[in-house]
Amino acid sequence: MLQFLYLNDNKLEGNLPEGIRDMKHLKHLGLWTNRLTGNLPEVDPAKWPELEYLWLNANNFTGSIHPSLSRLPKLKVAYFAKNWNLGGNLPPGFSELDSLQLLFVQQTNISGHLPCAFLDRPNMMRIDATITNIEGCQDMGCLKEKCE
Repeated sequence: MLQFLYLNDNKLEGNLPEGIRDMKHLKHLGLWTNRLTGNLPEVDPAKWPELEYLWLNANNFTGSIHPSLSRLPKLKVAYFAKNWNLGGNLPPGFSELDSLQLLFVQQTNISGHLPCAFLDRPNMMRIDATITNIEGCQDMGCLKEKCE
């Protein structure tokens, strides 16, 4: 059973391959620095129940981050950075995910705001939303000042 899949820096093109979404034993998925395009698809959290690390940064994804990605029960680290055409609002589910420690959305067109609820997450260590269209606070330090 495959638990760690790293296909970074392989010049992969096109949409996120459907077969990857059915690998239910994955713990790490690294697809950074490729040429992947299209919308980030819906993912059934029951098919990725063990996923802890998700690196989709430095590609050419468009649309928005699908809310299903914010419901992965064991997700600790999520990198969506450097996808300049990735927009929409950050799914609110990320601020409710107790396992999440690191969230990187910098250098995207994501908009909206970071909810104060991120401060209530017991394991959250860092958020980087710099160089985005997110209003107000773009990191944990600012969020602490604003929300406390």
